[in-house]
Amino acid sequence: MGDRRSGATADLYLPLCSQVDRTKGIGGALTSHHRPAQTQSLEERLTEEAQSLREEAKTLPPSAKKEAMLRKARHDEVAAHLTEWLMSPGLKPPV
Repeated sequence: MGDRRSGATADLYLPLCSQVDRTKGIGGALTSHHRPAQTQSLEERLTEEAQSLREEAKTLPPSAKKEAMLRKARHDEVAAHLTEWLMSPGLKPPV
């Protein structure tokens, strides 16, 4: 099929892309992408956040904020289960 960015349009993309060095960033200054080491697995962090959200939601009266917190807790639990399943050695279908 070829590149969709052909002709004059391609010239718009090339100069910017050629100026970026991923280790130095735009302009040549060194940029730091250090992330702190995680002490807990993603599943553990998601599960803890879900528990925390549920506990906080218990203290709130019925409201949109409470429903949003409970929805986020459910999303965190599902994400934790999916991540655990995806990282499993046999990659068995979820139960």
